[in-house]
Amino acid sequence: MIPPIAAFAEKPAMSSPRHLDPDIIMEFHSLEQQVLLWVVPAPWDGTGPPNGPDADEIAAAIFQQMALLITLRCALNGPGVPSPPIQDQISCCLSEARRVLKTISPSSYAWGTLLWSLFHIGSCITVVEEQKDYIATFLAMENKLPVCTSMVAVLSKLWDAIGHDGGYYGPYGIRRFLAREGIKLSL
Repeated sequence: MIPPIAAFAEKPAMSSPRHLDPDIIMEFHSLEQQVLLWVVPAPWDGTGPPNGPDADEIAAAIFQQMALLITLRCALNGPGVPSPPIQDQISCCLSEARRVLKTISPSSYAWGTLLWSLFHIGSCITVVEEQKDYIATFLAMENKLPVCTSMVAVLSKLWDAIGHDGGYYGPYGIRRFLAREGIKLSL
């Protein structure tokens, strides 16, 4: 789903603001429906050889789904801090994503699949207390790689930049911020 959402984010709107353009709205709803219709495979029942995801992998999949929904809403809005109705939708997705993230065991290998999602979701968190809680949850992970602590540092700098210029908000802002800082991030 990432490539179609990225293409949607780059699609020029025929009217302004972007989120009121009929063609943009129609494509948004189509992509949103695809993300919402995706179903996590049935969990492994614990008997016999593993044949499905465990609870942590299911939570990680739902977290990634939330990241796609947030990224899609940012693409609907366009660059910058979203309009209030879209911001309200993003806030609901952020709350659910943060709740789901806390259910993943610190020792789970599912954390290794979440870097892109952690970064995209993190780029939309603007409340300082929520930022601290997000980082604390992420740093509780037991299998941290150097890229994890690097991402925390980049997110902290990004949040500071968003506080000074809302143009750094969200996935559009990530690209602009990384270019400004000369960072070539590999997740």
